Parts: sequence; structure tokens; C-alpha cells
Amino acid sequence: PFLAPQPSMDAAPDTARTTPAAHADGDRSAAREGRVVLIHKYPWEATQEELREALGRYGVVQTLRLVEAQDTGRPRCFGFATFSSKAQAEAAITGLGAGEVKIMDRRGVEWPVQGDWARGGFW
Repeated sequence: PFLAPQPSMDAAPDTARTTPAAHADGDRSAAREGRVVLIHKYPWEATQEELREALGRYGVVQTLRLVEAQDTGRPRCFGFATFSSKAQAEAAITGLGAGEVKIMDRRGVEWPVQGDWARGGFW
């Protein structure tokens, strides 16, 4: 059987979409500091630019990583946003929980983006 090439571990940390193995050590310390937010339940066709703009209302998004399936390369509809401070991350969690951030899919349906603290998992 044909095996798809695996992503390089030397990839730039700010790539638009990434696999769980591609996270850098800096993200682990940011997660421990409470600056990383797990985002999920957004439409699969959402772009990094749309999500970065939507999350930018809460503060500076230093990195935004959208996870893809390794075997197909299709979006898994979750990712991680690293904010520049814990207060900004807390504001994002509150706003996401209130349904303030919505992304429109290609059919014109608005999807409320959900969020939670990034714990364990891919770190």
C-alpha cells in the first residue's frame, strides 16, 4: 500500500495547519502559563486568517495551529491559539463560551466557535 509522506519535524512553528507532533517546546511553557486556548467546532473550511481575525478581538494571537488528520490532510476542526498573556486567553475563553465568535461556512450558516483551556493532549 502507498504511504503518504509524513510531515517534517523541522517545519516552521507558525504553519497554518499542523499535526500534533509538530508542536514546539515554547507551546508547552505557554500552556503551563495559561496562555493557550483550545478552539473547536468551527467549520472545516475556515481559514487561519478568519480564525485569527475572529480571535484577535480578545488580544494578540501569537500562534494559531489548526490540526489536520495525518492520513488525509483534511482539517479536524480543532486547534490551539496562543495569546500573549493569560488575561487575554481568559477573555477569549469567556467570549467563546458566550458564543461571541462565529465563523460563516460556505452555505452561509454561522458556527459559534467553542473554546476551553488546553490541557494535556498534544502537549
